[in-house]
Amino acid sequence: SLVDFVTDPSPTQHIQNIAATFEVSYEKLDEDDETDVLAMVLFHMVSHFAPTSISRALLGMTVGLDPEDPVDRKARADAIKRLELLGLMREEGDGRLSVHRLLREFALHHIPPDVTADECADLFERAIYDLANKEHRSCLPAKLAAEIEHLRHAAHVADGRKSASAG
Repeated sequence: SLVDFVTDPSPTQHIQNIAATFEVSYEKLDEDDETDVLAMVLFHMVSHFAPTSISRALLGMTVGLDPEDPVDRKARADAIKRLELLGLMREEGDGRLSVHRLLREFALHHIPPDVTADECADLFERAIYDLANKEHRSCLPAKLAAEIEHLRHAAHVADGRKSASAG
């Protein structure tokens, strides 16, 4: 459904290919703008998560942003706001981020400049591992419980990739 074109003409002259519709928004991200580049990377990273809401901090951690650093928090917030303005991501009532399943699939095929798909998968696995390890040591599992679907998903995907992080 993302790539098949409808052969009949559109009576309203609208784009009838969902990927082309997403591409219109995605192409507004400028590779020469620091915030937009971070937005591209974060958008791609959501494709590695389970299809459920994501905490802002965890998403930022996948690209090395420190959730406690005010400069990193601002950069993350600006990039997320850019994605929201383009309709590629939305904030839920509890502050977590949501991306439609079709947008996640679209994001998977839009690897940001200067990284590979495998590098992004490794970054995602490392962020999940770091969160799990930190929360396990804290003996307060509430944050980890909120991300359990992502933890399971990461383990499943890492196992399929034969990644050393699978365990």
